[in-house]
Amino acid sequence: MSKIIDANMHWLPGDLFSDAKLLNAFLDCVPKQYGVHTPGGAD
Repeated sequence: MSKIIDANMHWLPGDLFSDAKLLNAFLDCVPKQYGVHTPGGAD
């Protein structure tokens, strides 16, 4: 999986990538048209 590092990440919660529930909730906000698939949904 590729990872994108954005200089504007300072506003994201510090535990975004270590808290699976929080990460899945964040990724589920991305529209399906962008092809994001998470264990919690958005498939």
